[in-house]
Amino acid sequence: MELSDILNDTWAFIKFTVIFESTRKKCTEDQQTRYYQIIDQLLKEELSNEENVFIRDGSFLPC
Repeated sequence: MELSDILNDTWAFIKFTVIFESTRKKCTEDQQTRYYQIIDQLLKEELSNEENVFIRDGSFLPC
């Protein structure tokens, strides 16, 4: 998943996300934690260029 972000490969990201979500119950707590860290970082990067949107405690807040 991290590699798909580095390579800016949207399709690879989607595939990795689907695979992770479909096997989530078999993932360790560490794997799930890392997954959420990656998703959170990507979300922050994507929204950093958006105007009038803020994230606080995991919630989107309009400006």
